Amino acid sequence: MNLRIIAGEFKRRIIKSPGSRQTHPMGDRIRSAIFNKLVHYLPNANVLDVFAGTGALGLEALSRGAKTVTLIEKDRKAQKIITNNIEALNVEQRTKLIRANVNSWINTTLATIKPEELPRYDIIFADPPYWNPQFDIVERLIEFLDEKGVLVLSHTRQIDTPIFEGLELIDKREYADATIAYYSHA
Repeated sequence: MNLRIIAGEFKRRIIKSPGSRQTHPMGDRIRSAIFNKLVHYLPNANVLDVFAGTGALGLEALSRGAKTVTLIEKDRKAQKIITNNIEALNVEQRTKLIRANVNSWINTTLATIKPEELPRYDIIFADPPYWNPQFDIVERLIEFLDEKGVLVLSHTRQIDTPIFEGLELIDKREYADATIAYYSHA
């Protein structure tokens, strides 16, 4: 299965997807709506894409003006696809793929880096598997969100949108089976 970059520097470029149940690639319509909402956050943004899957959200952010993207993915097949997509777009210098479980990365980062030196991100994409939403882990990402940043959470419509302590739900949209929730610091 292939996806395309919708707009920006890599507009219409094709990226690959594993095409398995492990990932649920987000369709063009939803990605387009998300990025239309984030247009003011994107220029020179540092982006974190957790549960990255294909890397489509992070790579679309780069295409639309983000400065850097860090992608976190634990599935080996998805990691290989992300690596191939990064190479195909020739963005190795602007991306970092972390081959780890998101919770493990959070634990390691918090244990080894002083709080004032933690990486901060202008945009955090959290698109966990629909069958395992891991909202408790998503909530821990707040520590990495810049004070003026936005966290974008995708989850199935079958479950309620969570409220995270320290964040304000600023918008929520529904598309087919997906809910996209936008949060910023309260």
